[in-house]
Amino acid sequence: MERRCKASWDHLKVIAKHEMKPQLKQKMSDFLKDCAERIIILKIVHRRIINRFHSFLLYLGHPAYSVRDISVHRFSKILSEFALEYRTTRDRVLQQKQKRADHRERNKTRGKMIVDYGRNGCRSSSAPGGGQDVGQPQGLGHSEDAAEHENMKAVLRTSLGGSDKEVSGVPGLRTRTRSRPGRGGRTLQPRTPAVEDAQICGDDAADEIMERIVRSATQGPGTRAQPRERRRSRANRKSLRRTLKSGLTPEEALALGLTDCPDT
Repeated sequence: MERRCKASWDHLKVIAKHEMKPQLKQKMSDFLKDCAERIIILKIVHRRIINRFHSFLLYLGHPAYSVRDISVHRFSKILSEFALEYRTTRDRVLQQKQKRADHRERNKTRGKMIVDYGRNGCRSSSAPGGGQDVGQPQGLGHSEDAAEHENMKAVLRTSLGGSDKEVSGVPGLRTRTRSRPGRGGRTLQPRTPAVEDAQICGDDAADEIMERIVRSATQGPGTRAQPRERRRSRANRKSLRRTLKSGLTPEEALALGLTDCPDT
């Protein structure tokens, strides 16, 4: 740039020898002076940057005799390639760490039922100093399923509570007991209203449970594959047309009624 600026001054002198307006000559001179000042400033800035670059190379450990031979463009290209490789490797390592953490979390809950996981979460939340997050059953994804689950649990609890006074272990099942005859004959003990209410409640709970079981069983796809029809063997089937073509014996013709009886 400095060389071209000096050459431009020479070109301006050559142009000024010919007929030229003084205003245009003054504008050209001012423009060349401004360019020369900018070139001088850039030269100073360039020298300072090169000196700092050489100092940086010496700080990195380069020998002093090879510092001036290293190109700035080549060194900057090496830095950019290293930065790209570093970012790529760093992202890969972070992804591997995240995958390992997720794998450890899955191994913690592997082999456990959803109910057990929910109980453990509830215990940890109820313990003093525990977190506020309550472990929810992860298998119930929709609100309808959750409501159905809670309703079924309530029905089972009521049925179990009402059947405590019954003899049989099946909730809502009535059993007949033989009353032992006393001295004065066979006596029947009157049934108390509390026992009757418990039995009625147990019957209602059992009916509701059976209704829900039937409903859940019928909700699935009811279309079943039709049984495959058995193909009958046509080996014993005889066609009358083929029989007529081959000819009938007198006995067969008589049996079919095609000929009259020989006695008549």
